[in-house]
Amino acid sequence: AAAEWRTTFDAVEDGIILTKSDGEILRCNEAARALFGRSFTDIIGRAPWEHLNLEGEVVLNCFNSMKESLSRQHAVLTIGKRWFSIDVDPILNGGGLIGGVFILSDITSQKETEEELRVAHEELKKLATTDKLTGAYNRTKFDEIIDIETERAKRYGSPLALIVFDIDHFKVVNDNYGHSAGDSVLKAIADIVRDNIRKPDYFVRWGGEEFMIISSDSSINKASALAERLRRTIEAHQFGEVGTVTMSFGVTEFRADETTAAFIARADGATYMAKKKGRNRVEAVR
Repeated sequence: AAAEWRTTFDAVEDGIILTKSDGEILRCNEAARALFGRSFTDIIGRAPWEHLNLEGEVVLNCFNSMKESLSRQHAVLTIGKRWFSIDVDPILNGGGLIGGVFILSDITSQKETEEELRVAHEELKKLATTDKLTGAYNRTKFDEIIDIETERAKRYGSPLALIVFDIDHFKVVNDNYGHSAGDSVLKAIADIVRDNIRKPDYFVRWGGEEFMIISSDSSINKASALAERLRRTIEAHQFGEVGTVTMSFGVTEFRADETTAAFIARADGATYMAKKKGRNRVEAVR
């Protein structure tokens, strides 16, 4: 009967460890032995946490919590490159603790699936909020950000600037060089913008050849300086077979008593003014 019990005990896939009330191991099955990577002789008589190096403290804390509460304790830990769920249960006799049972279940596959789902979710989230060609935020994300930033500006009285800009005569680029060349120009401009804005700034592709930058905690003067730097950098850049292109910029600062729509319209109007005054320039409207 003892041999049959031992065979069944060792056949269980989960690691099982039986201990005294102080944590000293009395018995463990083959799965636990393989997990520790030691012989039964080396394992018996020591505590489980002594065999687990970096994760030993997690297991010890679980055991101590079990002793204090006399109830099951649970934790998740990594051993090597594998994930394990560990449950520590009390063994009671007459209401007193006489030992503990540790059960370790390999949940690596579950964790890998969770990670794959998390990555997939992040990818879907990114696809839903970014422009595929340029990597800039799209209009959906813009609507979310602009509402948050205008509310924050109202609440704390912090400055908020908006830059609207588009490529001058972009239709000519597409007509003369093709849409593939036009796409290359858009991607190159996006790279230039990302290299020049601050981390708190939000870069958005508004549509076609038009872009926006939401510049939080930035005054109209600072935003205008950024726009001018971008204008000069883009004007000086060589866009392959297309050669040089220029952009017109409109800049404005949020007013606490206005709507988001009015804020955007004023920035857009400033860009139109830059176009009307000859293009390749920055116009700021307060």
